[in-house]
Amino acid sequence: MFCLNRIDELQYTEHHDRIMEIFDSGIPLVRSVIIKNFTENFWNSPELQKPIWNYFSTIDVNNRSLLLNRLDKATNEILEDLSSELKVMTKNQLKIYLINLENKISINAMIIMNLQNFSKANKYTYAYLVQNFLEDRE
Repeated sequence: MFCLNRIDELQYTEHHDRIMEIFDSGIPLVRSVIIKNFTENFWNSPELQKPIWNYFSTIDVNNRSLLLNRLDKATNEILEDLSSELKVMTKNQLKIYLINLENKISINAMIIMNLQNFSKANKYTYAYLVQNFLEDRE
């Protein structure tokens, strides 16, 4: 953590692969430091940010929230991937995801299908949020 807090933007980019290895094996606190220290250049690069989103369903709830706070920088591919991970989101995380989708002019068919499937499943407590979102978009 000492090193992660002291390396600069260029070093984060140069050592991206190693930082992702640390993220993979790290404890939640280490993951939080990594997410918080990524620069705008990281979040503006689809190639650099894609690997971290792949961990979304396996990381702790707090780090999921940190990632979702950067959802405005996510690509459509990431939004689509996340649409199949709605079941792991808390109520507030799901709201953040849906608010981000509201800001999109169009939403691809796969995201819509995943949202519809989630909203129709009786086993998800927050399915009603997705159902309301879909109804409002009609």
